[in-house]
Amino acid sequence: MNTITDNGRNLAVAENYYHQMLQKNFGAMEKCLHPDVHFIGPLAEMYGKEAVVLAAKNLSQVLRDIKIRSKFAYQNQVMFAYDFMFTEPIGELRAAVLMTFTEQIISKIELFFDGRPFEEKKIEPRLCWKCLQNKCDVFESWFTYRNKFLKTLRCRVVFYEAQYLMGSLKG
Repeated sequence: MNTITDNGRNLAVAENYYHQMLQKNFGAMEKCLHPDVHFIGPLAEMYGKEAVVLAAKNLSQVLRDIKIRSKFAYQNQVMFAYDFMFTEPIGELRAAVLMTFTEQIISKIELFFDGRPFEEKKIEPRLCWKCLQNKCDVFESWFTYRNKFLKTLRCRVVFYEAQYLMGSLKG
């Protein structure tokens, strides 16, 4: 086994994996993956190349570019430090990945990044001008957001603003 040659091949496969993802060439990307690839990330864990390719297809809808800042290989592993360039509102996301190879195909992907930009946006309660003057109508109501029933005890102004932001009402 020639470790230097294997390291170079593994680096080339890892770079090709991301290149094919950016080109939306998922058939070629899939060839870089072991059938039982294991993916571990801040937002999900999955097994099998079908699941990983499906996740890559979803990711590629908002991914504009990947800028690899540093890379190295040792034995059967490759590590990248890179920047994902997403569409707004996410923008640039610094990340790292550790890939493990079996016979020059990716058998494990461990992705590291701060997942907070992907969390659902929360609407913070606030008071309207009438609430501040203690002259507002406060009422109890139920509404649905992302298939969950939520109970609110807020003024009408804030309630309708929240519904508008969630798409329940048209402007």
